[in-house]
Amino acid sequence: MNHRSIYDIFKKRKSNRFFDKTKKIPRKKILSILENANYAPNSCNLQHFSFILVDQKQLITKLAKESTEKINWSPMTLVAINDTRFSKKRSAGIQSVAASIQNIILSFEENKMGACWIAGFKNDQFIKDTLNIPKYYEITGLIIIGYKKKRIKDDYRPFKRKKDELLHVNSYDNDKKNINPSLFLHKWKFNELIEYKDRIGSVYIPRQKLNVYTHQIAKSSSDIFLNFITKNFLNTSKMDILDIATYEGSFVREINKKIKTNLYISEFSDYYLSLYKKIYKKIKTIKINKEYKIVSIRKKKFNFISLIFKIEFLPNIKKLLSETYKITHKNGYMYITSLTIFNLRCLFYLAQRLMPKSNVYEMNRLYQFGPYRYFTKYNIEKMIKESNWKIVEKGVEGKFFNKFNWWILKKY
Repeated sequence: MNHRSIYDIFKKRKSNRFFDKTKKIPRKKILSILENANYAPNSCNLQHFSFILVDQKQLITKLAKESTEKINWSPMTLVAINDTRFSKKRSAGIQSVAASIQNIILSFEENKMGACWIAGFKNDQFIKDTLNIPKYYEITGLIIIGYKKKRIKDDYRPFKRKKDELLHVNSYDNDKKNINPSLFLHKWKFNELIEYKDRIGSVYIPRQKLNVYTHQIAKSSSDIFLNFITKNFLNTSKMDILDIATYEGSFVREINKKIKTNLYISEFSDYYLSLYKKIYKKIKTIKINKEYKIVSIRKKKFNFISLIFKIEFLPNIKKLLSETYKITHKNGYMYITSLTIFNLRCLFYLAQRLMPKSNVYEMNRLYQFGPYRYFTKYNIEKMIKESNWKIVEKGVEGKFFNKFNWWILKKY
C-alpha cells in the first residue's frame, strides 16, 4: 500500500456525511483499523474504553429514531463507551476516549473511507438498554463509518483558523480571536459575528443544510416577491437583484429556480464568497463591509434589494437601510421579511434569554445564525421611514408558529 504522510491525512480528513449505503466495510477491516485506537495515549494505560459496532439495519433504524437521524446516513456505526469508574480527575477518561477516536477517524481517512464523529445525540439510556451496555459506562460519542459516496460538490473545506491564532506564548493573549458567548447581539463586535458564522456555517452551507427557518417559510417569502414582480409587470431579464447577507441562501435558491434575472449574492466574509462561487456558479458574488458598503464592485446600482430574515441577526439596521437606499436605482425596490414574535424560534429565543446558563451555542435553537435580537413591527417600520424608503406594500404571511412580516419598499 502506498501510504500517505500523516500531515496529508490531517489536511485531507473531514467529516463525511455521504455514504454508499449498499456496501459495508468488512468486519476484519474494521478490526484492523480499531487496533490503532490502542496506540493513542490514554490515562495510566488503563484502556478503559471500548467500541460497539452496530451494522444490523433494523438496529440502526431503531437507534436513529430515538437518538439521532444522523445514524441513518451510513450503514454502520461505532458507539464509543468509557468506564466512568476510573480516571475521573480532569476528565482523563474522556480525554483517553477522544484520543482513541482521533486515531480511528484518521485511520479511516488513510484507507480512503468515510467517518463522522457525532456528539449531538440524545436518549443515552435507550442506547445503553438496546445495546446491553453496563450502567457504569457512558456513551462518549458515535462514529458513523462506511465507504464514501462520490459527489460532485465535495471539494470545499470547512473554515479553519490561521495557525498563529492557535498559539499563546507564555501567557494568554486577549487579542487572539475567541467566541463571544453572549446571546445578545449588541454585545458582539462585527468581526466576531463574521468569525462565528465562518466557523459554524461552513459545516452546513455547502450541504445546503442550514435550515434556520422552514422550507414553507422560504417558499412563501419567495412567492410574495415573485407575485409582486408579476403584478407590476417588471422585466426580470433586465433587472439587477442583490440579496444582502445571503448566508444560508434559501431565498436565493428559490428565486434562481423560478426566474431568469441578474442575481447577485453578498456577504462580509471572503470564505463564503469563495464558497458561493463554487455552489452558485451562474450567480454573481459581491463583498460588503461592516458599514454595509459594496467593496468589490464600485458604483453599481440595483433594481431590487432583498433582506430576508436577516434583520434579527445584523447590527446597525438603520445604517444598512440607508446604504441600500444609496445603491438602489430611482424607482427601485427593497424587499424585507422578519419573523413575528409568535414564530417558535422567536419564542424559544425569548425564553432562553431568561436562562442564566444559555449562551450563543448551548441551548440556543438559533445557534447556526449566532446572537439575535427581536424587533417589533413598529420598530422596523420606524427605521424604514427614517432611512427615506417608502412602504408600498406590507403584510403578514403564514399560519400559527410560521408567521412572518413582510414589506416592499420603494425609492422615489
